[in-house]
Amino acid sequence: MLFQLWENDLADCITLMAVRAGGKSHFLQNDLMPWLEKQGWRTQYFSCSQVPSKFLELRLRETLTDFAMNEHWLSHQLQNLMRKNPAKESASSMAALFAQLHTQKKPVALLIDDADLLLQKERGIVLLEEIFHAMPPHGQFIKVIFTCQQRHHAAYPSLLAQHSACLSLPEMGDGYIDHLLNLYKQLTQNIGKSSAMSDNYAGITWGQIDRASIMPAFEKLQRSPAAMRAMIEELVLDPVKSLPEVLARQLQRQQQVSIAALGWEDLARLDRLLLLGIAEGRQQFYELKYRLWLAEQTGSPEISASQIQSSFKKMQRNRVIAQLANQWQIIDPQLSKLLRRNPP
Repeated sequence: MLFQLWENDLADCITLMAVRAGGKSHFLQNDLMPWLEKQGWRTQYFSCSQVPSKFLELRLRETLTDFAMNEHWLSHQLQNLMRKNPAKESASSMAALFAQLHTQKKPVALLIDDADLLLQKERGIVLLEEIFHAMPPHGQFIKVIFTCQQRHHAAYPSLLAQHSACLSLPEMGDGYIDHLLNLYKQLTQNIGKSSAMSDNYAGITWGQIDRASIMPAFEKLQRSPAAMRAMIEELVLDPVKSLPEVLARQLQRQQQVSIAALGWEDLARLDRLLLLGIAEGRQQFYELKYRLWLAEQTGSPEISASQIQSSFKKMQRNRVIAQLANQWQIIDPQLSKLLRRNPP
């Protein structure tokens, strides 16, 4: 579908949507980029989630500049290039970058992962708008692919829906599990069948994992391709560990990532208490009795309804919670489990 859109000139910008840890980054880096490069394309990958939020827009501009100039040490020359070329004096820096890419010999694909993080920042939105406005003269030679996280079947972000063709990546299910199991068997079958197996290998799990044992683990990991792949790798590299042990370790890692991604230490005590209330299924957050309890827990003289509302709005902007059917929900199910077990 993606390549049909390109070949038929139906879309030069494409947005791929998938659930959290649904294989977007793996697809871009391990499938799409190698294929494009084999076809003679120049590719540039940028992950918005791997850059501190306050530097996100700057780092993306720098990356695109370096790529367009073809030499890292020349990146600072972009402004000089624009000043020396009168035709580009009134153009945006992004238009100049795309013009530079256009003059090179190969078609170009820019892969911007987790682009929804840009939508949380005013300057990030401006940058995306610049990219879209710079595309029309160069679409035959330059393609842009964004990925975004899809939550609870929510609509596509309006800016991306307006300027790009939006596609949903299919969920990686049974076929992906079969692929991982085949890799696992290839790596372990010779060892498992070796006549050298002796008492020294007691407790080794090589070759003992099958579909029946792995599917329940896949479900517990929220059908996350990245988590499942990491678990299979660990079973190969650390075969003394049993499947339940490795699964427990991977679940713990998921929970730790959830906390780290939230900037947990930056959340106020009130934010954490409200998250706990959501995790426990509370429906009423503004009643006086609950606000008095929040004030007691936070050491505040009082907690107003507007303070609670502001906290909710902040966490919604930061992709911590979402409102569905007039009810707040924590986006990451692993975080809900962690909060219920370890109240803030």
